[in-house]
Amino acid sequence: MTLIAAATFEHSLSCLPHPVVAARIYRQRRVRDRVFGAQADTFGDPAWDILLDLCASSEPRKRISVSSACIAARVPPATALRHLARLVEQGFVERLADNVDRRRVFVQLTKHGQALMQECLADISGDACR
Repeated sequence: MTLIAAATFEHSLSCLPHPVVAARIYRQRRVRDRVFGAQADTFGDPAWDILLDLCASSEPRKRISVSSACIAARVPPATALRHLARLVEQGFVERLADNVDRRRVFVQLTKHGQALMQECLADISGDACR
C-alpha cells in the first residue's frame, strides 16, 4: 500500500461505527495475506484477528462460535485455541455454553474487551468522540 493509499484508507475509516472499522481492518489483513501468499504468515497475529472478528459482529456482544473464531484467526485450530484461551485468561473474551446444543461453545468480547477495542479502533479511525 502506498503512503497515499494508506492515508486514504485511514481517512475513510474516520467517523465510522467501530464494528465497521474492525471489519475493514480484518478485510485489509486478508488482502495482505492474499498478496504475500506463502510468506503472509510472517505478519501473523491470530489474537488480533479474533478480536477484530468479534468486534466486527453487527450486534454488541454478539456470540460467535469457538470454531468460527478459530477460522477468523487464519491459523491451525490448535494455535487458534491457544490464542483464544489466552484472550479468555486476560479477560478480553468470555466463553458461553450454548443452551440448546451442549457440545457448542460461544465466545464474545467481555465488557472490558469491548471497551478496549472501541478505544483502540476509535484511535485508529481518528474518531475523537469516544
